[in-house]
This record gives sequence, C-alpha cells and structure tokens, in this order.
Amino acid sequence: MRCKLKLTTTQEDYIPKELSAELKTTTQDMSENDAEILSNADSFTVYADGEILRDGEKIIIRYEEGDSAGLGSSVAELSFNRSAPKDINLARTGAVSVIMCFKEGFRHTCVYNTEVMPIELCIFTKQVDNRLFDLKYIEITYLIEIGGSCAQKTVMKMEIDTI
Repeated sequence: MRCKLKLTTTQEDYIPKELSAELKTTTQDMSENDAEILSNADSFTVYADGEILRDGEKIIIRYEEGDSAGLGSSVAELSFNRSAPKDINLARTGAVSVIMCFKEGFRHTCVYNTEVMPIELCIFTKQVDNRLFDLKYIEITYLIEIGGSCAQKTVMKMEIDTI
C-alpha cells in the first residue's frame, strides 16, 4: 500500500540529573523530579513517498531518504511485528547504512556506516509509541551517544497517510 510520510526529528542536548545540579543557577526553578536539562533543540522535517508492506505478522514501512535528509541516497525500512509493536527496527541501506533497534528500556550499540567513515552509536530507548493502526503515527524517544560524548535526546515521529 502506497503512503506519504512526514518524518520529524527533534534533538536536544541531554544532561543526566546527577550532573544537572552543578549547572543550576539561583534563577532556575527545577523540581526534585527533573530528570534532565535540555537545551539547544534542533528540529527538522522530511517528507517522503513510501509503502507499507505486510509479511505475515511483520509490518514494514519503506521509503527513500534523499539529500534533503542529509543521508545521501538511502532507503529506510522501519519494521515491527504486530505481536510486539513496541520493538522497532530501522534499517538504512545506500549512501549510509545502519540497523538501529528500539525497545523501551534497552540499550543497543550499532555501527553507522557513512561515506566518510563508520561511527559507533549507542542508543537507549526511553519510549516507543506505536499508534500506526489507530492514529497513523509512530513516535520513538531515545538517547543517542556517539563515541562516548554527551548524549542527545532524540524524538523521531513518523506520521503516515495512506494513498
């Protein structure tokens, strides 16, 4: 089934609660329950034509990522099983390649192969909200570290309109 996709990604600096106390100023109002300080938010939206495929229990959303996404010419496949909708894989092939696994509460290490060099990524998935069948979106919130640097909180939301 053909579809139109709107993919919005927002990234923010992430500082764990243990370190955030050192960064507080007297003018900041931060409650005891704050888990992080977020700043320097960047957001971008990409539109793509794609398709939704079903292979038994497996659902695959396939789309091309062009140069506007900064990924060269790549094909992305987001997939999950209907019996485990919160366990999502994202595979990219082409100019860049990677397999990213998103499962709430789990950490995953992968290698992001770029045209310049491979980069090791560590992903910790905080939340997966898979509402494909009722509200036509999938939203994944995760922390990403590159080579041991400070983490970034990323929220990736895919909105799907069938044609």
